[in-house]
Amino acid sequence: MPPVATPPVATVSRRRLLAALAALPVLSIAVPGCAASGGSRGWPAWQLLCDSSLSEDGRMIDRTHADQRSTSEGQSYALFFALAANDAERFARVLRWTQDNLAGGDMAAQLPAWLWGRDAKGGWSVLDPNPASDSDLWLAYALLEAARLWRQPEYQRIAMAMLAQVREREIAILEGLGPMLLPGPHGFLADGATRVNPSYLPLPLLRRFAAVDRSGP
Repeated sequence: MPPVATPPVATVSRRRLLAALAALPVLSIAVPGCAASGGSRGWPAWQLLCDSSLSEDGRMIDRTHADQRSTSEGQSYALFFALAANDAERFARVLRWTQDNLAGGDMAAQLPAWLWGRDAKGGWSVLDPNPASDSDLWLAYALLEAARLWRQPEYQRIAMAMLAQVREREIAILEGLGPMLLPGPHGFLADGATRVNPSYLPLPLLRRFAAVDRSGP
């Protein structure tokens, strides 16, 4: 897929996306009086993000890089913001693009690759198939809440299958600590050392997962 031309609006960096995530409360109830097709009318910041960085087919474009890459983290933030904006239509588009381009068409069977962009031959494809566990958790959380708020059992099915994959592929048992979430399945266990990233452990999400499946993560 060719890159989308940059619109004449401000770009949105990953740092600003993370700051917005931190400022938002984790969803616990539906917004009173809102239908699932409410869209972005009540949240101008979401519309700004869509105008600046979200393609029509649901790809979050990282405009801080000249190659206009996409990442699973960016897709997970877009999915969460679509949920918070009660924008079911864009939620479905983001999910479809993520599954089709990062997860072989089915996130229930394959965790999404973290990096997608233009390859050495000029085509667009997965550049690094290693999943990113922070993205996996945010995607699963957004799907769980969308299933509950919008009564979409298929979203619940995908979320639960993703959590099972996280347990199997992204958790290591550390001596003296017990189970620990790794940043990804590959590259974080070497020479007797384990690399972890505490920012990949959002406690509100972990509490939500424990409520639906006590086996974690």
